[in-house]
Amino acid sequence: MLASNFPDGSISLIDKNLKFLYTGGAGYKNYDVNPWVFIGKSIYEVLPVEIYTQIVELLPSLLAGHYHSFEAMFHGQVVLNTLQPIANEEGQVESFVLASIDITERKKNEEKIKERNSLLEEIAWLQSHEMRRPVANILGLMHLIKMEEQDEDRKIRLYLEHLEKATEHLDQVIHKVVAKANGIV
Repeated sequence: MLASNFPDGSISLIDKNLKFLYTGGAGYKNYDVNPWVFIGKSIYEVLPVEIYTQIVELLPSLLAGHYHSFEAMFHGQVVLNTLQPIANEEGQVESFVLASIDITERKKNEEKIKERNSLLEEIAWLQSHEMRRPVANILGLMHLIKMEEQDEDRKIRLYLEHLEKATEHLDQVIHKVVAKANGIV
């Protein structure tokens, strides 16, 4: 009953000779396939080459009692496959469970998160590097203006021109940050 209702995937019992002993799951409904037709067949006849090859490569380790998982493409979907060995009373692995679940949406969400994190890193870099330079220039110029004598108008005008350029540059950087932040939302 559990296997028949396994969500978004399938669960199968496979013997050490790589033949299906049982398989089921809600995932078969997505492909309009009756899972019972696979019982007794080799996984070579049923599974895509990529998944079959991976299982064959992992078989010695699996028969030694080790758990494995791997991702593979199946009909344009990303599928997480987990392999769990099943030992008999003597401790010998005679079969294993293959649970396959569609993780396509999860992978898409992970990619969106990576893209957002990349944008956030770029925003952080802009804030920590590009904004600090014009701010330092503005603060330095303000300090010089305060130190100058009031009768030296020419120097003050020159400082104010530099202050204006630094402020304009800071304004451009702020616009970049806002544009990047809007790209996230």
